Amino acid sequence: MKLRFAIVLVPFLLAAACKSERPAEKPAQPQVVQEKPREKMLTASPFDMKIRPTPTNEKGQIEVHANAKGFTPARIWVEEGKPVKLVFIRDVEKTCMDGVVFPELGIEKKLEVGVPVEVEFTPEKAGEIVFHCPMGHGKSSVVVLPKQS
Repeated sequence: MKLRFAIVLVPFLLAAACKSERPAEKPAQPQVVQEKPREKMLTASPFDMKIRPTPTNEKGQIEVHANAKGFTPARIWVEEGKPVKLVFIRDVEKTCMDGVVFPELGIEKKLEVGVPVEVEFTPEKAGEIVFHCPMGHGKSSVVVLPKQS
């Protein structure tokens, strides 16, 4: 009986002896988090988010191209009270962009392929002036920004 007891007990003792004991871990120390003073926190974007007028070419004009997809650029930014010179150039033959219409301004111009067509006006108030082809497609706009002080 003692022999059986020893045979059963020895494997348990060997298994217990083979276990690796980890050293007792130190309890975690609470971390002190200091809040940054409010005046040093980032309160604005680091980027300049100011919208500026669309750049003009050396003649002070903004070129607008008409093709099968519409007008490019589709949105133009200008300043209130400053004269605007848009030059429309039709790039392709097969398109309904064979003209440009500014309903609010009462302007309608025919566009021939490769022939620059000027549209000049001075926006009197901030807002949006819509333009499109004679069929009403390719809706685009001139966004008039308030006067910069």
